[in-house]
Amino acid sequence: MDVMYAQVEQGNAVQDYPPFRPCLRLVGIDEPAFMSQAFNGTLGCRTHFIDIAWSYFYTLLASGAMHEPFPFGCAAWTRFPASLLDEWPDQLWIRIVYNRASTATGAYYYEIFANEDQINIAIESLRFQVGAAVTPPPLAPTGPSASRSQSFKLSAFHVGQGMCALLYGQRDGFLLDCGGGIPLKRSIYRQWLKAPASLSFRNDLRTRTKGLSLQAIISHPDSDHWRLLDWDPALFAATTDIFTPVGTAALALKSSRAIAKVSSLAGSTVVTNGPRGTTLLKAHRSNPAVSDRNGECLVVETHSGRSGKEISLFPGDYVYDRMASDGGAGIVALSSSILDAVMVPHHGDAASAAVSVLPKVPGTTAAFFSAGTHTGYRHPTRASLNAHSATGFRNIDKHTCSDIVECPLP
Repeated sequence: MDVMYAQVEQGNAVQDYPPFRPCLRLVGIDEPAFMSQAFNGTLGCRTHFIDIAWSYFYTLLASGAMHEPFPFGCAAWTRFPASLLDEWPDQLWIRIVYNRASTATGAYYYEIFANEDQINIAIESLRFQVGAAVTPPPLAPTGPSASRSQSFKLSAFHVGQGMCALLYGQRDGFLLDCGGGIPLKRSIYRQWLKAPASLSFRNDLRTRTKGLSLQAIISHPDSDHWRLLDWDPALFAATTDIFTPVGTAALALKSSRAIAKVSSLAGSTVVTNGPRGTTLLKAHRSNPAVSDRNGECLVVETHSGRSGKEISLFPGDYVYDRMASDGGAGIVALSSSILDAVMVPHHGDAASAAVSVLPKVPGTTAAFFSAGTHTGYRHPTRASLNAHSATGFRNIDKHTCSDIVECPLP
């Protein structure tokens, strides 16, 4: 039997491998790494995604495989508070005892950034364990930058239940999030990598980033905002830096394969087109009225086009009314700005229907909805689609698209 220690990444995920069911997604490390706290060291450790189908989870619960008391005020697994799946306590871990299985069981794992497929497992037991909190990455010594003057363009990509955009020149590219989700699946993506001719799969992101030196600015560490870097080893290899919001921690990004690339941004970071060039983008670290996973983030504005005056907004999962109450003047100003394009916050959820930004050209300015076919979320919501249309935006919504399709923006 083997042992891993894990933390919750997402409570409402969908498996990327058979049986493709709704699942509890964990990030796990092996027992020596947990005991030595190697995950908080400068070299990191091996990190793994662990997907446990909820149907399998409840079978384990009924079998008595999970019977430990909950250390933070909940008596047992049967009264496990759903809110903890969204805001997992920093020092709470789950100890998983398992055996490898030769066929699909409902649970599997794979190492993150390791260019490998899933390993099916049969779980013997799970129990709660209090351990060390994961520390945030260090502050970036210099931050993102572009080489000598280039002409930059901007594109968003349909990636299912995730987000991804690219500000790119002839040599450099800035990934503004790089995540994907259902109807995209890691299993299909990796099948395409191994035998492209065997699948009818379009991947405009791979085509567009070919030959570029990439830097990724991640709005917040939830994996639907960066997991394409795990899926695609060429994309990961071309990415020299992964920037996250200062003060936020993610066990997955403690991978020994990625940790040297990961650092954080604070305040407002300005990137110019060459040493004395025009502004390309600004990344603003939020100061939310309420601290949570979506609120502790980076909000990015890009300046593109020939004049550099076409302003587009990439707020991640930070909805407009939360931007308006932020403690930073830059984000507050963006919450009511006139835009050339916007990546609609939080995949077009109900809260994003409170639209406060304005289109520069009513009927033409794009509101890009990055969403998928997740039946639990049902993004984008009709309320958000209607509200953006009523404000004068031209909605772009292809949430059923199972390819990665580029959408040029101003």
